[in-house]
Amino acid sequence: MLEIWRKTKIGLAIAVATLTCPCHLVLILPLVLSVTAGTSIGTVISRSPLVFILLSLALFLGSLFLTFRWLSGKKDRITSCNRVDVRSVARRPVIQINKLLPGKVNPLRKS
Repeated sequence: MLEIWRKTKIGLAIAVATLTCPCHLVLILPLVLSVTAGTSIGTVISRSPLVFILLSLALFLGSLFLTFRWLSGKKDRITSCNRVDVRSVARRPVIQINKLLPGKVNPLRKS
């Protein structure tokens, strides 16, 4: 199930990167303008196409980054940090204060 989700994420990121590629803006910009004609979004895009171009460039770079990151197979830092084996933590040796402070009196020991 996780492999299917991984392939789906990669496929969607590739599709977004392909559609928002700067070389395809010659076709995408008139298409977006014709679809959004008569709306406030269409008015904003037609008056300032540079904003649309910059947003699509940012979306292209972000989806390209995610595509290569997901294809490399690296795990996210958050998911790898959440998996802690409790048994390995319980087996760690306890460090005594006497070993840390040689020649000094242990403050926890009653004399």
